Amino acid sequence: MSEKSLLLFDEKKELRAVVEDLDPELGDLSGRYRVMVSSPEFLVLRRSEGLSRDRANERVLMAGQIVSESTILEIVNLIASSRWVGSLHVYGADAHRVLGFYNGALRHAQSDHPEDRLDKVLRRIGVLSPAQVESVMRSIRPGQRFGELLVERGLVERSQLFSFLGKQMEQVLLAAVLDGEGNYVFTVHDEPESAPSATNHIPLQRLLLDAAERVDKLAVFRRLVPDPELCPVPQPGVEMTGLDPRERLVLGHSTGDKSVREISSETWLGKFETTEAVYDLVRRGQVTLHQRSRTPEEMAASLLGPFNRSLREIYRAVEGNGQASRIQAELRKWVNENPDGEVLGGSLQDEGLIDTETIAATLRESSSRHRIAELQSILHELTSFALFTASLWLPRPQELELSRRVNQRLEAIRN
Repeated sequence: MSEKSLLLFDEKKELRAVVEDLDPELGDLSGRYRVMVSSPEFLVLRRSEGLSRDRANERVLMAGQIVSESTILEIVNLIASSRWVGSLHVYGADAHRVLGFYNGALRHAQSDHPEDRLDKVLRRIGVLSPAQVESVMRSIRPGQRFGELLVERGLVERSQLFSFLGKQMEQVLLAAVLDGEGNYVFTVHDEPESAPSATNHIPLQRLLLDAAERVDKLAVFRRLVPDPELCPVPQPGVEMTGLDPRERLVLGHSTGDKSVREISSETWLGKFETTEAVYDLVRRGQVTLHQRSRTPEEMAASLLGPFNRSLREIYRAVEGNGQASRIQAELRKWVNENPDGEVLGGSLQDEGLIDTETIAATLRESSSRHRIAELQSILHELTSFALFTASLWLPRPQELELSRRVNQRLEAIRN
């Protein structure tokens, strides 16, 4: 194990997790933990000894999974009504956003997503034109802030910049409430929390109404745009005349190989406005939505992902009991003797994992729905057999916990 590794385990040593390349800031987290809550994507541990006094002033009041595009809205509503003081970290599918709250108001907001940058926000709300933004970005100096250069060039007054930074904070919150997957953590502090230099005091009542309206509208848009990974394809004869600027921008990026999500990232529109524009174009029959053609390698990686995660977890569970070689032998025997096992070819590797390249080669020959369904069925059987075999060598509590996690993952695949 690396010197930078952190070993976490419950007191019965039934669960182990190794974190490689540990950040120096996390060095004081080493110690013993008890598993409190676990799911396929979320794990909550409670320290049973070794609490660092330096970190004692930061407490987690609430944490969980984002299960729908209304989860964060409900959490912010609770924070506002309870007038909590602290920071909500929203770990979405492609961004980490931090919202700071103080007694029913939004105090600060940060984001690492490009669409939440000030230049994108000012373009989105119509303060600056794309040409103005491009001109400013070309002349910005290392270490200089975009807003500072806007004031320097006389494009905005300093008082206006303060107002626009407040608008940016609102946009970060409105983007956060639309995250439909990921996790959230709300932390409170015994001592005053350090905040960025750009702070404000924006009452949440109006923001929550705007956020709720967006969540409701997005549910309507999903009827025609059910998946942001779908690619808009313009229909023959579609004319730009009569389209609003957002629709023209989206149509210009609709080349058939870019998803709605990618178009959102490439333009100044953002997730909500892009989805709304695509919805209107689809409703009028000006574009259609298609699945992007995936390579055999991409299809194989997507297909095998949850099964390989389950097989790896099963293998590691029996490895602690010295049964690793036996379960490998049992799985190889099952594949060789099962009439349907030949579809896996020679893809079974050590640790019971399925080789992606071997399955990709199978899909190059035929990537039909029937072939994919056939592979998925045999992978379900193989994983179920591996779980059954492991249960013979595991203590009952460990067997039940392993079975719960693996079956939960397999059930998600079926749905």
